[in-house]
Amino acid sequence: FRNNISNGLNLLDAMVATGGRQIIFSSTCAIFGPPDRLPIDETLLPRPINPYGESKLAFEKILRWYDEIHGLKFVALRYFNAAGASERFGEDHRIETHLIPNILKVALGQKSHVEIYGTDYPTPDGSCIRDYIHVLDLAEAHMLALNAKTSACYNLGTGGGTSVREVIAACEKVSGKKIAVVEKPRRPGDPPR
Repeated sequence: FRNNISNGLNLLDAMVATGGRQIIFSSTCAIFGPPDRLPIDETLLPRPINPYGESKLAFEKILRWYDEIHGLKFVALRYFNAAGASERFGEDHRIETHLIPNILKVALGQKSHVEIYGTDYPTPDGSCIRDYIHVLDLAEAHMLALNAKTSACYNLGTGGGTSVREVIAACEKVSGKKIAVVEKPRRPGDPPR
């Protein structure tokens, strides 16, 4: 809440004070919670089930009011899992929480196993399904949003999804290594798909 709402308000106030006219907000499809239908389109009612989704939705609402009151135009881009790297840039986390880098650390011998959180979801293989979007596609969407003339919210996705077990299998195929798995209970607030 501090990052997405309090610090977001500080940024918006600074933009208004300095004459900023437009903001592109990386929101999240977590604002929808477990969806009533797939694919998730912009007409689906938000029902966040975790603080992250709730804080992003709250900031989207704040953006709408800053547009109405101050004329600060916005585009909110909602998506789930950013994945991949460019030829020049990757990411380096001191504590890695993302699925794909953790799987690859097992393949590289840097970790003993990868954890699957929940194997009893109502999905074909029991693991969560997520929509992984390449960072270069997300960068292109952000660039296109710079040309928006009106404020709007857009959902970004591939139109499908990949289960945790499918991601592990793909990494095994690419690396030629067996990926050791430890199954854990579901995490609170994780929708099945």
